Amino acid sequence: MPTGPETGAFLHSIYGPLVAAAQQVETLHQNGSLVGIAILGQPRSERFGPPESFVRLLRDPECDAALEWAHDLLTGDTFVLPPHCSLELDPTDRSLIAPMEQRGFGVAKLKLRGRVDHALAHLKDKGVAPASVDLTLSVPEAEQAVAINALLRDFFAMHPALGWGGPPANAEQQAEIDRRETKDLEQRLSTPPSSDFILCRAGKLLGYFGFTHQPNHPLLGSCGGVNIVLLPEIQGLGLGWMAYRHMVEAMHALGIETLYGSTSNPAVIRISTRIGRRVAQFVLRRDGPFVSPALIPD
Repeated sequence: MPTGPETGAFLHSIYGPLVAAAQQVETLHQNGSLVGIAILGQPRSERFGPPESFVRLLRDPECDAALEWAHDLLTGDTFVLPPHCSLELDPTDRSLIAPMEQRGFGVAKLKLRGRVDHALAHLKDKGVAPASVDLTLSVPEAEQAVAINALLRDFFAMHPALGWGGPPANAEQQAEIDRRETKDLEQRLSTPPSSDFILCRAGKLLGYFGFTHQPNHPLLGSCGGVNIVLLPEIQGLGLGWMAYRHMVEAMHALGIETLYGSTSNPAVIRISTRIGRRVAQFVLRRDGPFVSPALIPD
């Protein structure tokens, strides 16, 4: 979080719409400068689970009073944390994990970030050729969006610890999520350049990986959000490394500088760490399952 007189203007440019629609906003000022802000957003539907409110906490990491304020705010009664709620914190907020665990929260996901050029250097010659394990790597067509969405939906439903922890509230909600996700995929698959890839064997879809390109992100500049799903029958073959390398090469060709993404998958975390990605934020949730706080650096 930037500090100084420009802080308010900067935060407004990034978080203005979020603040305007928020259920609750709390701030802390010191010597005329904003040193802490907590935003409780409106409930939103994720791919899994009931609609969930979220909290974004930003504070000056050099201000001890801001950390005390954040602790008192999150553990007190004035800032209402709904039953289904996620809380996004920075690694410098690690000391808040223990008191939030007492309120039923746990670390659900890590938000990882790294430089594309660093990742590319670490990924050189990593992974196996898909053909060597009888797989075909290709760029999907827009008509395959339904099948890709079904792959992602069913995988995370079978492995809730890698998603948001459970099925949607009801069939109607899942149908709406499927429509939304399929529409987004169709649009991506219809818009060059290609940033999505699939792995098939004998015509059966067994894996998907890709990235969303944001050329003018206000904080990260040219960046890409990555996603990898490999079905169990093709895991452990070195395809995770291959998928990362393939994506990073494509991102580098597009001039993308930063890659980011959220995960609770230990395999993805291991690869990410080895290619230079670091924890940029972590997500606490009331609804498990959880990952170990030891994954967050001190």
